Amino acid sequence: MVNMAMQFGVFDTQLKPFLYNFRPGLGGNMPRWYLAKAKMRAEGYRPRIFYGGTSKVMGLGAGTALSGQQFAAGAEPFTRSRYFAKMLEDAGFLTNSQCFFGDKGLSTLPNLMAYDARMARSSTAWATEPSITSVGGRPIRGTGAATETFTFTPLSTTTNDKIFLVYIGGSGAGTLRTSDGGGVIDTTSTFDAGNILKSKTINLSSRGTGKVLTWNRQEDTPNPVFIQGAIVYDSQTPAIDIVNIGISGSTTATWKGAGLGYAIFPSLRSVGGDLGIFGIMTNDMALANNVPVATWKTNIKSIITQWMTDATNTRVRDAVIEIESLCSTASYGDAATQAAYVAAAYAVADELDIPLVDLSAQFGGSYSAANAWGVFADTAHENARGNAMQARLYADLLAA
Repeated sequence: MVNMAMQFGVFDTQLKPFLYNFRPGLGGNMPRWYLAKAKMRAEGYRPRIFYGGTSKVMGLGAGTALSGQQFAAGAEPFTRSRYFAKMLEDAGFLTNSQCFFGDKGLSTLPNLMAYDARMARSSTAWATEPSITSVGGRPIRGTGAATETFTFTPLSTTTNDKIFLVYIGGSGAGTLRTSDGGGVIDTTSTFDAGNILKSKTINLSSRGTGKVLTWNRQEDTPNPVFIQGAIVYDSQTPAIDIVNIGISGSTTATWKGAGLGYAIFPSLRSVGGDLGIFGIMTNDMALANNVPVATWKTNIKSIITQWMTDATNTRVRDAVIEIESLCSTASYGDAATQAAYVAAAYAVADELDIPLVDLSAQFGGSYSAANAWGVFADTAHENARGNAMQARLYADLLAA
């Protein structure tokens, strides 16, 4: 397979052969990201990155065995996004990964809690909602008595004073109550006839470490509540919020929009952000789905264009397209199909004038080459070592 990233470009002289069509600086093709970093230093602005994709993005191969989900238990700290957050810290950029969005395609709340140990529930009154797919996957649904709770515990050493809460506003939704150990800090009616994704910023009871965020359903109505995600942060310390919204099993059809107010698009626009990274290829080329290359290209262009533009089609955000490392041809397309997908991704980068990160080329251009290096947990998913190696490309890109 031809490594198209080796073509002459801005990074060739800097020995960055797997980053394509990237022009850094305010006059380059990620100007909003460049400006966001400048505003963080000068004005205390909080840049926000959303990293969307498949099970490879959410880190399915980086943990240990979990019933029904290979190598997912304990995987969250070893995802690519977590690794490049650490690398950015080493480069002098403060980052924040104290967040969650959706069920990551893991289907059940116990699976999600095994994947991310920061989550817990009091009982089965809190579960995932199978009828809804939004940013990061299915929302977390609360029913039952007010004593039934769902909790998220940020890393104990992090200082926090605010939470950006994202929830489903539904025609049959109830009242959601948020607490932080210092008492109830917010009560919100989540009823909305529009059935849309909504968000709000909530002040914690005090600024400090050791916070535990707790949600319960207020029993003023019998209706359930639906939490889609949350970002916990310290407003007094500017940092880059890095949000992993990978969904196991997702295809571009999952992402491009379904005409529902809470669908990933246009919902993702409503939660803000400066940069979106999209690696949504593997499941489209899988033999089980066999999505034609032309269809995939149309879909991924639609996804990225929706992210980059507002309702008036004005470009307001930056984007990066990712070529995921290639999986075994036994289940994920033959060599010719994989090569056609890769070529189409390069064409999208050119047509939209956005950077491309080629994780396939980084790992030798095939599954067999990558597997020989010991960077895969199975025939489709990188292990923690593989994620760490891939994260370096993003750290270089984001810090430039």
